[in-house]
Amino acid sequence: MLHPLISLGPGIFTRALFNQINPNTYVLFDRGFQFEPSLRPLLDPSNGRIKHLDLNGWDFQTYAEVIKRKIIVPQVQPPSKPNSSLIFVLNLTDGTASETQGLVSQFISFMYDNIFLYHFGRVRTYVWMADEDWSHLLAPVGHADRKKMTIMRELTCDARVVAKTSGPDVPQGRSGRRRKVGRIPIDLPLDESIVNLKPSEFDPQVFCVPCVANVQLNGALIELTPFEKRKSVGKTMCLL
Repeated sequence: MLHPLISLGPGIFTRALFNQINPNTYVLFDRGFQFEPSLRPLLDPSNGRIKHLDLNGWDFQTYAEVIKRKIIVPQVQPPSKPNSSLIFVLNLTDGTASETQGLVSQFISFMYDNIFLYHFGRVRTYVWMADEDWSHLLAPVGHADRKKMTIMRELTCDARVVAKTSGPDVPQGRSGRRRKVGRIPIDLPLDESIVNLKPSEFDPQVFCVPCVANVQLNGALIELTPFEKRKSVGKTMCLL
């Protein structure tokens, strides 16, 4: 499992993933080890299963370095089912809209072309995103949030909301962006299957987004699973 720690937090989501999935190897990218104090109680009892690395999750060379150093050795698996040897997790709730959407669009492009981490097969990718970002992945035809990234996603992978957070309607987050007023909500199918989380349910308490301290934006955990067969748009897919 790869889990770049791109956003600040007390490690609540990290702990929950480790306990739930129980991976053989759990790789954490933490540039400058800024989260080390809050992660220490989780790192020590893991007996080396958690690899805490001073690497930058925004830098694509980081991922190549992890493979090159054989910190993880994923299996190349056929596309008949999702890859069982690798899960990729991103927390992008503290980035700007352009940073978050640009990075997710790039990963979707990698999925389409079966390159980068997706060379190993249909690698499930989980992304924590602010409401104003994830809506672009699931916006239906005619919705105001629909954009080029929406089309890229529809050609490449399935997307579903696994969990959502709810909190006070705060106008501005740490990233400096402001909530859009009068946004049209997206009707999600099987909404009862989505886990709804509240800040008061976490200890230590977090504000709106689990594992992200002081982030003043509601968000959701989105699961992206590459299709077995991509929808063709020519020889390759350009980053839009």
